[in-house]
Amino acid sequence: MIGRFFSWWLSELAAMLPRRAARALGLGRDRLVAVVSGDEARFALDTAAGRRALGAAPIQGPASAYEEALGAVELERCDVVVLLAADRALRRTVEIPAGPGDLRRALEREIERFTPFRAEQVYFLYAAEPASRDARMASVELAVAPRRFVDPVVDRLVALGAERRATWVGIAGIEAVLPAGGGRDAAAIAAGPAALPRGLGLALGAVLLFALAALAAPAAKLYLVRQDLAERALAAERDAAAVRRLAGEAERRSAGVEAVLAAKAAAPSVVRVLDRLTRLLPDDTFLDQFNVSGREIEIEGTTRTSAALVRALESAPEFEKVAYVAPVTRDPASGAERFHFSLQYAPQKQAGR
Repeated sequence: MIGRFFSWWLSELAAMLPRRAARALGLGRDRLVAVVSGDEARFALDTAAGRRALGAAPIQGPASAYEEALGAVELERCDVVVLLAADRALRRTVEIPAGPGDLRRALEREIERFTPFRAEQVYFLYAAEPASRDARMASVELAVAPRRFVDPVVDRLVALGAERRATWVGIAGIEAVLPAGGGRDAAAIAAGPAALPRGLGLALGAVLLFALAALAAPAAKLYLVRQDLAERALAAERDAAAVRRLAGEAERRSAGVEAVLAAKAAAPSVVRVLDRLTRLLPDDTFLDQFNVSGREIEIEGTTRTSAALVRALESAPEFEKVAYVAPVTRDPASGAERFHFSLQYAPQKQAGR
């Protein structure tokens, strides 16, 4: 953590100074700018004397084409910024739920909903503010640079000597860049450098560092506290996400159990149905078949008068929708009518009785 603090402190120190003075004091380097447009990358070099246009090379061209375009530029002594032309980038305004979590991680999870790309296929920049219509939502300006246009240029420059950790990616017209090495922090694009003799620059830089060292202690303490709080917040966010997942799973299972209980409560008790039918059937009625399937009940047997049996069933609050499954027939020997009826159990009707 101490090492990270000093790295941060030096970058903050450089940011406090004009870009030209910082580079002259040894806190900055020359910058190679590559603008990727169409099928080629055009190069320019920001030096102490200002910007100097270089050549161009095909994006998928060989290393020799890049060497010819760059000329005598020493890539190991340069910061590199690879900018994708605006017509190759994608810009959108989207709305996502506002919350205390990491906005970049939220966009990584949801980027396939907003763009035709997965998160690992792009570099993306964003700026957020509360949505005007709903305070629970955040309005995000999202800019996406597909890696397939940018990475070939980055890879060739790194192969020719550029440091990947000093290589940045951005979109032309948007004043922010991202580390090509996969880091998450964005940094502002600054102006070009100015010149001082290297020895004098180093000496002035040393004096300036010693002069500002006395101011570093409070900043160091604040930085360390902030880093610790950020790590705790990230851990708390992960724990909260796990709790939300478990709560959702418990809610889904509870809903399933409630559905089963409701279905069971709505289904009739076979014993109760048979008991009620036995009380309703006239003395001259006999059952040969009795079936219950869910709320559907079928009875089959013989009776003296099927019309009287239907009236008795329809008068009971527990049953409804009495229907003939088969035509009623008469036994010529006994004179009894053979019936086959269906009816439905009606617990709501019974409850409202």
